Amino acid sequence: MTRGREQRQRQRHKAIRRQIETRFRDLVEGSLQGVHIHRDHKILFANQVCADIFGYTSPAELRALDSIIELIAPHERDRLKRYAQARLRGEDAPSRYECQGIRKDGEVIWLENHVREVNWEGAPAIQVTLVDISERKKAEAARRQSEEAAQRLAEENAALAEIGRIISSSLEINDVYERFVVSAAT
Repeated sequence: MTRGREQRQRQRHKAIRRQIETRFRDLVEGSLQGVHIHRDHKILFANQVCADIFGYTSPAELRALDSIIELIAPHERDRLKRYAQARLRGEDAPSRYECQGIRKDGEVIWLENHVREVNWEGAPAIQVTLVDISERKKAEAARRQSEEAAQRLAEENAALAEIGRIISSSLEINDVYERFVVSAAT
């Protein structure tokens, strides 16, 4: 009788585990964000969105990489290695940051990362949830350029207004020229 009960209990636990695994897989695979887990720079898990962000056809392609470092822009590598090492030592490290990554085709992209330490198959690992923010960065750069151009235009308009004020208040052309030179020099 106990043997039958133990068998039913094992079957129930297996069914619950399959249900939990299915829910997890649906949650992660249905995410709008890329998710990957790595340990010692080796990708252990990645969802399809993560593969898409980096220009790979499948998560298996990401897992086949020698190192996650291949996905990070060279000028970002030291900083991100320091973050990962500090996090695994239990030290403070940013849990949210932006950095540049590299797609399979070599294109540099901007990423917003949310990072935490997790236990993966019995050992510490790093979970990264990321979003491609390249378009937002381009829009921010365009806005900055537009603001700078507007500032230059405002300064030029102010200089022209001052020239007009000088001209209208003076009848002597030499006086106008002298004031213009002084105004242009400042």
